[in-house]
Amino acid sequence: MKNLVVWQKRSSSLLRSLEQREFRWFWLGQIISQMGDQVFRITLVWTVLRVTDSPLALGNLLAVYSVAFGISLIPAGLAADRWPRRSLMIISDVGRALLMICFTLLLSKDSLHYGYLLVGAILFGILDALFQPASKALIPQVMAKHNLTSANSLFEIGLRLTSALGPAFGGWLIALLGVPIAFLFNGGSFLISALTIQLMGHIETYQGSGSPHQTAQEHSSDESERAIRPVIQYLRQTSWLWVTIVIAAVSNGFTQAPLFALLPFFVERILDSGPHALGVLWSGAALGAILVAGFLGQTARAQSRLVWGYIGLIISGLAISALSFPFASQTPVAFVLMVVSGSGLALFGLMWSYLLQDRVPQRALGRIFSLDMAGSSILVPAGYMLAGALATIWSLPLLLLVSGSLTVILSLTAISLTSIRLVD
Repeated sequence: MKNLVVWQKRSSSLLRSLEQREFRWFWLGQIISQMGDQVFRITLVWTVLRVTDSPLALGNLLAVYSVAFGISLIPAGLAADRWPRRSLMIISDVGRALLMICFTLLLSKDSLHYGYLLVGAILFGILDALFQPASKALIPQVMAKHNLTSANSLFEIGLRLTSALGPAFGGWLIALLGVPIAFLFNGGSFLISALTIQLMGHIETYQGSGSPHQTAQEHSSDESERAIRPVIQYLRQTSWLWVTIVIAAVSNGFTQAPLFALLPFFVERILDSGPHALGVLWSGAALGAILVAGFLGQTARAQSRLVWGYIGLIISGLAISALSFPFASQTPVAFVLMVVSGSGLALFGLMWSYLLQDRVPQRALGRIFSLDMAGSSILVPAGYMLAGALATIWSLPLLLLVSGSLTVILSLTAISLTSIRLVD
């Protein structure tokens, strides 16, 4: 493929987006919030594992969260295009903080049973869905287009840095201070995030952040703009968009979801280790993402973005498949494979975000992001439940091999399509 990629360098650095006050507060708050979120995830997973010792129970809990998250995304996207995005994010942060406080109080009374965890997963999924489209659509609202690569890369680095430190920190926090402190730490992080978002102040929309490919839909009435039907029509007419959402749905449902659900049991049964090793493996995936985001953040724009994104998925799928082989039964080897997998996923995610923010009209971006997240996560609940069920009859290595290979096959198929190769 001739001239597959042309990296257009700029003299400005990765940190150029931090020159803007609003972005600095936003970025700082999200780093703190994401650190707490990573602690919450490993706390929740390890709590379920200790209480039930059942892959099926863990799979069902993750599925319940995913269903609540997915169902809530569409109304959350509509809200992000109708009401102030900053206010929606604050409501979400405060709600999640209150939920963590409730978990802590229930634990203090030794009353946090599996049923309460299921209810908590539903509420957390709804509040998380309220936050996500608003936060993603807020970035191009306040940033110039030539700074989007810097802004997105800094967010990816922040997310992955906390993903690298958070699980390991959470594992040791649980071991040293117990589960209640871990939940309380997460609640405090959400409150700090809400405060930093408030400190951003009034946000003026950056007028240059709209799509260069404007359509008549952008000039329709306010009610039409805020409706979901025109956005679905736009989605159907844009083949690279819906094709990638479909492929991401299958990959997330039957590769990433099984990996997330099965990794604690991989650590316990294959590596013969505990929560600290689980945190180390998740940290490896985050480290790979940080390396990729740091490199991409030095560029202003990349050509063939979607092709490179699918190459990232292929790399990730190969690394997950490699976990099934005997040489991966050593923690250092499994760590390296998770680094490779994380780098591939980050390459796909960043290229996809750049493409959406560059091509999708600003006034519809919240709804497009919500449809993207809802569509790409629609099979995740089934993936969690299927992984939990199959783990009782299949070996863990076989499940990892099949799930990783599926993403490789799907990505190769996508690259073969002309509409994918010629997006930009």
